[in-house]
Amino acid sequence: VSLLELHTVTAMELARFKLLIRERFRDTASEVFRFLDDNRSGRVNRVTFQARLQTLHYAGKANKLFDYLDRQGLGVLTVHSLTFLDRWSLPPYMYYQPDKKGMRTVKEKLIDMHMHPLIAWRKIDKDGSMRISYDEFRFYLYDMLGANKAMCVGTSSFPKTEPDIAAVWRAMDKECTGYIELRDWDLKSHEHLAEFKTWADRTYGSATAAFRALDTGASGQTSNCKLSRKELERCTKGEDSCKAEIEFLFDGLDVNQIDYLYEADVKFLDGWDLAWEEWQAEAEKKWSEQG
Repeated sequence: VSLLELHTVTAMELARFKLLIRERFRDTASEVFRFLDDNRSGRVNRVTFQARLQTLHYAGKANKLFDYLDRQGLGVLTVHSLTFLDRWSLPPYMYYQPDKKGMRTVKEKLIDMHMHPLIAWRKIDKDGSMRISYDEFRFYLYDMLGANKAMCVGTSSFPKTEPDIAAVWRAMDKECTGYIELRDWDLKSHEHLAEFKTWADRTYGSATAAFRALDTGASGQTSNCKLSRKELERCTKGEDSCKAEIEFLFDGLDVNQIDYLYEADVKFLDGWDLAWEEWQAEAEKKWSEQG
């Protein structure tokens, strides 16, 4: 278990300090300690630490940072208090501030390309895990830059470098978990897809079983192994009906845009642990309200 997983706030503050060391002190803890230890005593107290960081216009919370580094509570830092930072490896996005404008640009470009936010999501989430990792995101953007360079380069706020992509990622992955969920990408898509999955699980036991039940074929009696828009609308009928917006849902599931759905287009929903995701979202909300 990493510090990032245990306490994100602490990790983010230390990451900000590590970025300073990387940019100003050759990525070496002993170099920054030499700067902090202005009287060459081998020890740096809280007041000196804060004052020296202030001369560097450190943007973080120097007082909190001192506490994080003073792990033994001695009230002073030595070079050994900082050397763990030399060995601490962080994902690239931890070093950069969120770029909300870049995030909006990326989403607009992808939705414009794929005509639907859910299709854009599924093009990145190639394994259908309902989570997109940082690596999946950045590799997709690199591929996109290669295939559509003129379109992307022509937009000033579209991310073109690793730091650009990392900053856009931070705007989506607010807790720096290393992944985003559909709700982080597009809330409307999440809500309608979650409603359909919940209905399918409740009514038929799975999305795959629901597909087979709804698939009556062109004759209305036999299966033809594909689902039309009209057939999907059947899930909205009856007392215990699905409340999802069918037009929006169908268009989002129709990744190949052929006006039909195949079993593979809904099967990924059976691997989506929605109950856990909802519990986690609720827990994070309560934690945020308490904090």
